[in-house]
Amino acid sequence: MNAMWVTKFFYLLLAGIAYLFFCLYLPQFSAYLLLSILLLPLGFFLAAHLCGRKLQAEISLSERETHLQESCCCTVSLKNPTWLPIGTVTFFLSVENTTLHLGNQQEMQTSIAPRDTMQLEIPLVPSHCGQVRVTLHQCRIYDGIHLFSHRKRLNTSAVFTVLPGVPAPPVTDAGTQHGDATVMQPTTEPEEFLGVRDYRSGDRMRAIHWKLSSRFPELVVRKYGIPQKAPVAVGFLYALPDGMQDPGSSLDAMLEALLAAVSYFCENGDCVTVILCRADQRRSETLTAANDLLPMLETLLESPPDTDAAGCLSILEESGDKITCCICGGGVRDIPAETVFTAAAGVPGQTTIAAGTAAKTVYQKLSDTEGGAL
Repeated sequence: MNAMWVTKFFYLLLAGIAYLFFCLYLPQFSAYLLLSILLLPLGFFLAAHLCGRKLQAEISLSERETHLQESCCCTVSLKNPTWLPIGTVTFFLSVENTTLHLGNQQEMQTSIAPRDTMQLEIPLVPSHCGQVRVTLHQCRIYDGIHLFSHRKRLNTSAVFTVLPGVPAPPVTDAGTQHGDATVMQPTTEPEEFLGVRDYRSGDRMRAIHWKLSSRFPELVVRKYGIPQKAPVAVGFLYALPDGMQDPGSSLDAMLEALLAAVSYFCENGDCVTVILCRADQRRSETLTAANDLLPMLETLLESPPDTDAAGCLSILEESGDKITCCICGGGVRDIPAETVFTAAAGVPGQTTIAAGTAAKTVYQKLSDTEGGAL
C-alpha cells in the first residue's frame, strides 16, 4: 500500500510539471502531453478492474491424505483470460486445521502474462493431525505502475486429512490368544472331532485314524475345527478436556495409538471392532485391515473433539462390548477395558502416551499383556 502512495505522489508531480510546461510553452505538443498524462490514470484504472473481474483462480492438492511432517503440495492456478498483462497480483492463502481451530495466513504475489495461466506450487507441512482446509480468500490486482488496484473475493478451498505415521507392528505368533476369546469354528469346543477325510501328502502320521482306515481302501485322517479368534474391541473416546496445554499433540498421540492398536491386532489375525465415541453418538465397525480405519477417521476429524470425556465414556459403556483396549485424552477414570492408553500424565491404571512414541508404547504394552496371559 505504501508503494501505491509513492507512485501516486510521483504521478502528481509529473502532472504538475506537465501543467507548468503547458503554461510556459504554448505549442500544440505541450497540450497533447498534458492531456496524455491526465488520461493515463483512466487507462490504468480500467485495466486493473477489467483484469480483476476476469481473473480465475483454482486450488488443487497433491494428496487427499498425508502424514505428520510430510509435505502436501498445494497448487494455486491463476488464469488471466484478457489480452492485458497483470503486472502484480497479490493473493491471501489461509491454512486452517479445522479440527483444532489452528491456522495461519500467507500473502503471496506474482505476475501473469496476457491469456496465460500462472501455477504456484506451495509445500504445506502440517504440524498436527486433523482436517486441514486450504482457502484462497481474496486477491488484489494492480495496474502496471501500482496506481490503482482491484480487490476480488474468491473463497476457493480444498481439504486434506492429516494422520500420524505409524510403524509396522512387531511380528507375533498368530496363535496368540486374548484371554479366553479363542473359540472353534464351526464348533464351540476346542479340538472337537468333526469327521474324517482322505489322507493327503504331508499329513502327520498321528492324525491318521487307523481303526477307520482299516475299513477303507485308502488311509483317512481325523478332521478338527479350525481355531478362529473372536473380534477384539478397541474403544476410542474422542474428547480432550478443557485446559490442556497442548491439545494438538494430545490428539496426535491418541490417533497414533488407535492406529497402532488396530494394526497390532490385525497383524495378529484378529477381527477388530473399533468403537469411536463422542458425547452424543457412537460409531462402530469391524475391521480386518488397519487401512479400513482411514475412512472412519476422515469422518471423525471433520468436527473438533468433545470436551465431555465422561459423556464419551458413558456412550462406550452403553455398547455393552468387552473392551480389550481403550484410548482417551484424559479426564476419566475407571474405564472398563483390559488396557487403557491416555494422553494425560499420571493417571493410575492408565498407560501414558505421547506423540511420536505412542505406537511404540502401544506395541510394547500389548505384547507384555498378551505374554502374561499365555
